[in-house]
Amino acid sequence: MKKNRKIYLSLISQIIVIGIVFISCDYDKSFPETSDSGVTPFTPTGVRAAAESPMTIRVSWNSVPGATRYNVYYSSSASGEFISTGGNHTSTSYRDDSLSALQTRFYRVSAVNRFGESTLSITVSATTWLYF
Repeated sequence: MKKNRKIYLSLISQIIVIGIVFISCDYDKSFPETSDSGVTPFTPTGVRAAAESPMTIRVSWNSVPGATRYNVYYSSSASGEFISTGGNHTSTSYRDDSLSALQTRFYRVSAVNRFGESTLSITVSATTWLYF
């Protein structure tokens, strides 16, 4: 009985010491309190494209937590090669104004943080309209 009591008291004292060490540890407050947990951001959702004029299409998407910028890719066909628009897009929309009337473009978007780039979003498309 004394042996079991000694082991029990030893375990209790170790748990108390571990608890005191854990409670007394201070975390580094220099890290931002965000969802940035060492992984690439989620894929953007809510991606949509709409013609704004005979020469302009606006692509927009929902904000991604932890993303510092976004990459926008375009193609002339849904199954074609997607090309980066270049630039660091920090807002949740992109205006493509290098188009002509009745031109269809396909777009995909990714989110980026310091750990890398997300997978590409779904493909969306829009067609500019004809001059009146």
